[in-house]
Amino acid sequence: MEEDEKEAGTLVIDTNVLISAMIRSEGITRLSLLFLANNPSNRLVCPEIAAKEVERHYAEIARRAGVPSKLVRAGLDELLAKMRLVDESEFSAEVANSKALVNDENDTSFAALAVKNRPSVIVTYDKKGYKEDELRENGVLVFTPTEALKHTGIELSKIDIRRKRKGGAMAVIARILALIGVKEKD
Repeated sequence: MEEDEKEAGTLVIDTNVLISAMIRSEGITRLSLLFLANNPSNRLVCPEIAAKEVERHYAEIARRAGVPSKLVRAGLDELLAKMRLVDESEFSAEVANSKALVNDENDTSFAALAVKNRPSVIVTYDKKGYKEDELRENGVLVFTPTEALKHTGIELSKIDIRRKRKGGAMAVIARILALIGVKEKD
């Protein structure tokens, strides 16, 4: 892999990834997003409508996570603080053409935002909703959160992510940083 391929650049975060990150606060999705957000080579963006969709599902997310709704809100706020929410007016010119790049019309906003910010990566668990070949021709890749990490040079298979025995989420992040050669501050 060439050095420039390791920089994901703009990462467009799909709603399903945000919801997954909310359900397990120390899950691999949340860890992946936090690591991607803290990599200075990356810029995380999300259509503003996606954040609103997550807000509509607070009760279900809280139920699945087994935590109060206000903790879900705090977790979402933490994630959203690390990304730029983009109003649809900023990528509306790309919406019409982006309909041909998706299999699910609900994913059009994500494709349009990615095309507007190309080269870019759509981070999703619903890859079947996108026409990957057509998107690739338009400078957009489609990855799961773990694939996005791998694209930026991090392979989770090389990291011991057993949090319970190894010190929790922050310890996992420390092991990731050590793997890529980033030294911790004293």
